[in-house]
Amino acid sequence: MKVPGYVMNSTEVRDRMNRVYENSTATLQDIVDAFWEWRSEKIDFSMQKGVLKWEDRLTRAKRKLGNNLQAKRDEVQDAAMLVLKRDIFVGELAPMLKSHTTLHRLLPGRSDDPPKREPFFREMIYLGPYSSFIMGAVNTNTKDVAAYIHPDLIEEDAKGSVYKAGGRTGAHVDQLVLFNAGKSGTSVTKIGNEQGGVEREGQSLPPFTCGMEIAYHENYMNEIAFMNIKNQSMAIQGLKTSDRAKRWYSGPGLCGLYTLHQFHKYTKPFSFTLGRGIELSFKWEPVTEEDF
Repeated sequence: MKVPGYVMNSTEVRDRMNRVYENSTATLQDIVDAFWEWRSEKIDFSMQKGVLKWEDRLTRAKRKLGNNLQAKRDEVQDAAMLVLKRDIFVGELAPMLKSHTTLHRLLPGRSDDPPKREPFFREMIYLGPYSSFIMGAVNTNTKDVAAYIHPDLIEEDAKGSVYKAGGRTGAHVDQLVLFNAGKSGTSVTKIGNEQGGVEREGQSLPPFTCGMEIAYHENYMNEIAFMNIKNQSMAIQGLKTSDRAKRWYSGPGLCGLYTLHQFHKYTKPFSFTLGRGIELSFKWEPVTEEDF
């Protein structure tokens, strides 16, 4: 108990501040856990005539997936929920937790410490898998659904991060050619149809790319764009556009803390590969204005 007139010394003040910081972190973890329980309850799934439907009662977003999917309902629902939860973390939770990464700088002697990742952020964040199917741009049946929700080729982390992108475009984006740079040097990843469209020379991504947008129409990728915290962007797009295209946008939730790492997973190359499943990875890389 604090004695009237007693003034704490600097060591006591520091110890008290550390305890309060630790307690606030534990309390925030409880809030995050409660958030996920509450937020998950806002998403409803239903099956009607072989079509899986979901609706987010908070954002009013809704989508219809597939055709004759009764036998794959649980598998498709789990895949859709995974994509939704990853998007919710980036779009809703991460911006609110971002301030906690520098809260420790209020503690004596720590004003110059780098942002603290744990316990709310991971070294790597994964988004997707995105596809024309999971975005509701194309219907598919039980036989083909796995290629859209379970991309099977995994890019090795040793290849480093994507720093440049090109490919082939025609009416749509037929192929992506991704240039990676890591400790072991540079490498190239090719996803899609090597025969379609015309070649598009690789261009450097915006520095510290932290946001992306992908548009799908029917079974094709129409456009893919890369953005950073300064709204600098680079896009690869086909000639054919449609107001019925289904768009996914990551938003700015990761900016300042994460940058694009790789197209972590993708489906084996063939003509419709870019309509099939793609999983993205973003690495922990805090960025300040001085870094540009």
